[in-house]
Amino acid sequence: MHYSVWSFFGCFGLFFSSNSFAESPNGMFSVDLGTANVSRAHADSAGIVQNSPGLMSLVPRYQMEVMGYAQQSWDWGMGVTAFDSTQGPFSLGFVYLRERNQTGLGNDYLPGWRLPEEELETFSIDSILGAAFGISFANRTVAFGMSSNYLGSQNDKGQSIHGFELNPSLGAKFLEQFAVVATVADALNSNRSRQLNGGVRWGILEPVSTQLPWASCEQMLKEQVYHSVGGIEFDWAFDTNRSAMDMLGASFDLPLACTVMLRGGYSHDFTQSHDRYGLGIGIDSIRTVLSYDVMITPLDGAWLHQHLFSIRLRFAPWNPGRMPI
Repeated sequence: MHYSVWSFFGCFGLFFSSNSFAESPNGMFSVDLGTANVSRAHADSAGIVQNSPGLMSLVPRYQMEVMGYAQQSWDWGMGVTAFDSTQGPFSLGFVYLRERNQTGLGNDYLPGWRLPEEELETFSIDSILGAAFGISFANRTVAFGMSSNYLGSQNDKGQSIHGFELNPSLGAKFLEQFAVVATVADALNSNRSRQLNGGVRWGILEPVSTQLPWASCEQMLKEQVYHSVGGIEFDWAFDTNRSAMDMLGASFDLPLACTVMLRGGYSHDFTQSHDRYGLGIGIDSIRTVLSYDVMITPLDGAWLHQHLFSIRLRFAPWNPGRMPI
């Protein structure tokens, strides 16, 4: 019997209210953090369920990832995501993330700015619960996807806000080596801020071939499961509310040995005027991947760092001859 992520959606639902978010969980999994969030066109990224659903149907696979991270401020996060694109041209995925963030003390908490009996907000618990679907056309060369995400936040004073966003996305691949994606993040402009973002990536989008110089592991060749064997990527994001660029970045991943993958990336955040640097390493046996990733953000003379550990499981065999498109 074949169990897949589709079975999770029999009673899966989302709800929303009209509140808006200034900040929200970052939604980054291993590949995303290790590339400084320059992974929108990376088909092997678990974050595409939330951020680039147009990529889900381009490559047939069934995988899940569980992660946890911590920062030097002892903020923490955890998440799980899974998606299945082996059921013909259709794909489904889900994502759940939960973070604890210290809010810090702003000017509103200085003496004279608050009532003596007023309690201070010191931290918040932020969550994302999302689902995505996709459909491919023309033998998996073009695909459309849509993700819908519920976002919730509750602080230590018991105050909470809720939000909902829709993210339509288009993806395409060329020559089994190039992938492009374009997404309208928060298309309804009801939650954070509507963005037009996308990415272009070069990287082999087919099973590892003996013709590749770094494909020297015979056992890995026999697995016939899609996985990244290296590539480079360029991403961008444009904020439609401000009519200004929000982010530009570049990333890479490179196999160092038969089962070791190194990745890195750089991005510039125009909204907050700071840079991000990502670096990660994964021990990849195709079916199971153990990863450690770190992202560093220089800010006000300090180096903020975020560390993430994850495990990814790949289940679906790559068998284009038997797999309906």
